[in-house]
Amino acid sequence: FDRAPFNGHTVFRPRFDRWLAEEAVAAGATLITRATVEDLIRKDGKIAGVTIQGRSGQLNAPVVIAADGVLSFTAQKAGLRQPTFNADQMAVACAVAFAADQLIFLTDVEGVMDASKRVRPVLTAVESEALIATGIATGGMQAKLNAALAALAGGVAVVRIAPGAAPRILERV
Repeated sequence: FDRAPFNGHTVFRPRFDRWLAEEAVAAGATLITRATVEDLIRKDGKIAGVTIQGRSGQLNAPVVIAADGVLSFTAQKAGLRQPTFNADQMAVACAVAFAADQLIFLTDVEGVMDASKRVRPVLTAVESEALIATGIATGGMQAKLNAALAALAGGVAVVRIAPGAAPRILERV
């Protein structure tokens, strides 16, 4: 499959996934469903298991299969893929197009932090721009703040950046 002509194969995922899971279990694998991987466990430079959101402890495994979809968080954490698009910018485009009153970004950190590493519960556009300009907001948070600024400029009245892992966060913002 890695040489011309480049062949492909498409399958009906629900049926294929069920078959693959059954085959794996029959071969001795442990199948865990209804669980969200929080992070990967690394040992000696290799993936050695996972931690699962909402559960304590580690799940050690000689093989971890990233079966969490085309935008696989697990594969991204393992360094196997880079995001193919900026989901924050996609959210901005949708919010502006639908004239949304509010846009909520969920993040994998506690929130926007200032120079003292304190979470800022409220920021103005000017303060957001300053966090970016001074290099305090970098990486993913810089991208979120840039997206928030674009949403505000596009007419969205309120943009919130909230910790996605916090229990019942959407009910509280």
